[in-house]
Amino acid sequence: MSKRLIFTIMAAGVIVAPLSARQLDPSEALSRAEVYVPAGVCTPLSSGKNQHPMTLKYTATNRTGDLKTVYVFGRGEDNGFVVVAADDVAPSPLLGYADSGTFDASNLPPAMEWWLGEYSAEISSLAADGSTRPLNTEDTDTRASIAPIVKTTWNQTTPYNNYCPEVKGVRCPTGCVATAMAQVMSVYKYPDKGVGEHSYTPYDVGSPLSMDFASTTFEWDKMLNSYDASSPADADEAVANLMYALGVSVSMQYTPTSSGGSFETAATSLVKYFKYDEGLQFYNREYYGLERWINAMYAELEAGRPLLYGGRNGSVAHAFVIDGYRTGEYFHLNWGWGGMSNGYFRISALDPAMQGVGGSAEGYNRGQVMVVGIQPPTGKSEVKPRMVMRGNLATNSKTYMRGSNNNVEIKCNLGFICQSVEPMNVQMGVKCVDKATGSVSTAMEDRWRSMSMDSGLMEYAISTEEFPEKGEYDVSAGFKTEDGKWYDCLVRFDREGELQLVATTETLAFGVEDIDPVITVENFDLASPVYSGKPVLVYASLHAEEHELLDIVRPVLLDPTNNRVVATGEIVEVDVPVGETIAYSWEGNMSPSFSPGDYKFQLKSDGYGLIGSSVDVTVKETPTVDAEVIGTVEIDGKSQGQSADDVAYVGTNANVLITVTCTQGYFASPACAWIYYNDTRQVRGLGNKFIALDEGQVYKREFSAWLGDLQSGHVYQLRPWALNYGPIGNPVYFQIGTAGIVEVSAENVGIWPNPASTTATVHTAVPMREVRLYGMSGALCGVFNADGTAAEINVENLPSGLYVARAECADGSVVTHKLIKR
Repeated sequence: MSKRLIFTIMAAGVIVAPLSARQLDPSEALSRAEVYVPAGVCTPLSSGKNQHPMTLKYTATNRTGDLKTVYVFGRGEDNGFVVVAADDVAPSPLLGYADSGTFDASNLPPAMEWWLGEYSAEISSLAADGSTRPLNTEDTDTRASIAPIVKTTWNQTTPYNNYCPEVKGVRCPTGCVATAMAQVMSVYKYPDKGVGEHSYTPYDVGSPLSMDFASTTFEWDKMLNSYDASSPADADEAVANLMYALGVSVSMQYTPTSSGGSFETAATSLVKYFKYDEGLQFYNREYYGLERWINAMYAELEAGRPLLYGGRNGSVAHAFVIDGYRTGEYFHLNWGWGGMSNGYFRISALDPAMQGVGGSAEGYNRGQVMVVGIQPPTGKSEVKPRMVMRGNLATNSKTYMRGSNNNVEIKCNLGFICQSVEPMNVQMGVKCVDKATGSVSTAMEDRWRSMSMDSGLMEYAISTEEFPEKGEYDVSAGFKTEDGKWYDCLVRFDREGELQLVATTETLAFGVEDIDPVITVENFDLASPVYSGKPVLVYASLHAEEHELLDIVRPVLLDPTNNRVVATGEIVEVDVPVGETIAYSWEGNMSPSFSPGDYKFQLKSDGYGLIGSSVDVTVKETPTVDAEVIGTVEIDGKSQGQSADDVAYVGTNANVLITVTCTQGYFASPACAWIYYNDTRQVRGLGNKFIALDEGQVYKREFSAWLGDLQSGHVYQLRPWALNYGPIGNPVYFQIGTAGIVEVSAENVGIWPNPASTTATVHTAVPMREVRLYGMSGALCGVFNADGTAAEINVENLPSGLYVARAECADGSVVTHKLIKR
């Protein structure tokens, strides 16, 4: 059953959103989060008399810049913040929140920046799909809240990095992995001393770093929960010593701007050098469904154990700590950034309630990992051997003849990978389950292998004589340890982990049960010409049935005579839940170079090969002249003016039209309308999109842009702009004028008292939905719920001055009134 069908029959606890994704302005997004926040969640959303007003601090967009995905609102200084979805396609309006602390968009913790990027990517994918989403209004979470376990708010710079090496005269940061490990260890204040020693040479440092852990004392009693410039010197030394030891233990690659280490090494180091419990384990999200993953996380927190958590984005890893929980599936995250932005967040922007009966319990992955079971030794734990299969199980041949010299080659296209925290000797094999009787036997290779964390192999050979004599069997991969125990290899939920075997006294015949996700490629569009050495632009929607599709997909150029891959394009990590259709785009060069001629063009999945149908394409000679383009922009119908005297006055929302004409060569680049504060200072781009034009071709795009974060009264420039080209045309001058928030309409609206010092009440002739309060700079200062034709607004904590109250009425009309704050 597809999710689309499930959504139409769910009656209790959900409100179905519009049939297509709709962008929300900041005020609407904030109100939506207030209405649909799960019961029992305490957030800084309420607009009580003693609350500071909410202001927009940060807006995330998709990678092309034409879709707002996430808003972050803050309330004053150190009074908390909320993270909300900027598109109503997201079934979880409230993504995260903090009751205290500050959100500083100019100084985001890298891990939180990654986390917000993951929310943004998920919402972008959902919006591209455009199908109906349910809003979850029923609290079905019965888990008890768990207060944050970690008390420290440590960081990566002074004094934490006082013992870290210098590169080019700059002291390197500790690295997020070291800081996250340190904060987890601070809960136990363990160990007093380590064990063993380690040395290595970081690439940028160029000289060896070493640590004798057995002779290093960790002075937990001197370490503080937080540090500042007045912290005692011995406290600084104690935490710096710990941070450096952890960095060396994971072979930290130190650089002046960031320092990186791996999660796998962190897991092994905790046991190997710091004597933590050997039952500790390293988990990858892609081997677990979302519900099982969340249950495992909660079980750790319930046992009082914080989680070392993180994810990967390309080649960069982000580490932080998860140490608490609040009802509604909000986990408390400590980013390791001095307490900045710590708060409660969902593991996924997708709401688990949307899975429903018959739906997928898998959800999104996006490279999340965690280390569980972190605690001092209990004396009861055992090392848990663990190996994963990253790809599909297969054999080199379908049929094998029996014989003492004949072997069956068992293989995995992406490898069998060890994830045991301790080295282990293993004998690889397969488990054979008799389909008729259920009896289990094993067939093993004739050698032992030494395996350690992240080591692996692609295939192994088993004699045909090791397999059962006769019958039909389900065959899966695994291994034995030296004590003779059998362990299954974990299989990614979107991969084939089982073969079918028909055994006779003479032959072994292997087959694969057809459990591939049925992948449909829809709306496949090669939206550009194809030239060797020039970027291409491809659009396609991927639909998965039977199983979630979690894979790497890229466009490929094929030789039409033999389907051989001639060149490959940029990769995109796709995650398509069961029954869903997700839109993707690919842009970038294809390599290696290729000659002009006739080819086929198709998509290729790492796990499943060529998918969808191919299209015929003729590759032409690559233009030898540089591309030249001319761009124009319009804002609310106003085209380019030649001086700042010619100014367009627009409201907080404006219609923008971008036109780009290629006058020579081949143009392939992201292009947008870019807002400039003055001739040199850029503000942000609007409607960014990768476009590809041959000589003589014209691109036009019209869209609505939100400009409510700009200062009213200031003259801005809007310029057509392209990456690697800069401005490609003349500017149009505009400002947020009297047609926007400054204009007031005293008719049918009143405010009393006015002037006001604490609270005021807005009265209208017809019922209102809400009132938004704006400062004269155009900044949103607060959003207040209405009770019929009256709404109380709190101005107690606002600076004195002139404000505008904007009332949105139930009949769709909008009335405004000036308000003076004493």
